[in-house]
Amino acid sequence: ATPLVREHLPAALDAAQSSDDAMLADRLVTLADLAHIAGACGNDAALLRQSIAAYDAHLRLSPSNTSAMRMRAETLLRSRDLSGAFQAFRALYDASLAASSEVAPFQLLHDAEVAEDAVRLGADPTALATAAAWRDLAAQLGAGDEEAATRRVAVSSLSASQRALLGSHGWPLPSPPPASEAPPERALRQSIDWGGAVAEYSA
Repeated sequence: ATPLVREHLPAALDAAQSSDDAMLADRLVTLADLAHIAGACGNDAALLRQSIAAYDAHLRLSPSNTSAMRMRAETLLRSRDLSGAFQAFRALYDASLAASSEVAPFQLLHDAEVAEDAVRLGADPTALATAAAWRDLAAQLGAGDEEAATRRVAVSSLSASQRALLGSHGWPLPSPPPASEAPPERALRQSIDWGGAVAEYSA
C-alpha cells in the first residue's frame, strides 16, 4: 500500500485543488484508506497525516460521505490528535442527524418501554436514563396529544437540548442477557393478565 500512496496521492491532492470530478473523489478516498492502513500497520505518522489530507480533499468533493468522515476521525484518533478526533466524531454524529431523519413521540415512548423492559430482564441499568430522556422529549413534542403523538418531526428542527435528549436514538436498543430459564417475576408487567394471555394463546 505504501508505494501506491507515495506514487499516486500527491498528484491526486494537487488535482483536487481545481477539480470536482467524481472519479477523483473515489480515487482520493481509496488512497486515503490505503494510507490509513499502511500508516496504522507501520506506525507511520507521516502516512497518517497524508491519509487525513486525502480524506479532507475527498470530503470537499463528497461532503456527505459519512464513511469517509468516520475513517478520518479514526485516523485522527490513531494519530493521537484527540481534540481533532473528538471534533470529527461530533461532526459525524451531526451528519448522521440528516434532514431526512425524523422522530415521533409514539416512537420515543415505544423505544423507552423496550429499553425499560430490557433492564427488567437484566440489561444494563444505565439504559433507564436513556429511556427517561426519550420520555421527556416525547412529552415536549406533544405525546399527550393524540394527533401530535403520531406527527413526525425532523431531527434537524430539534433544539440543541432536545437533540441531547434524543441521544443515541436510532441505534440498536439494549438487549437483556440470554435467558437460561423463565424470566423472573419482576420482569413481567403486573398490569397484564399473563395467565389469561397464555390460555388465550394456547386455545
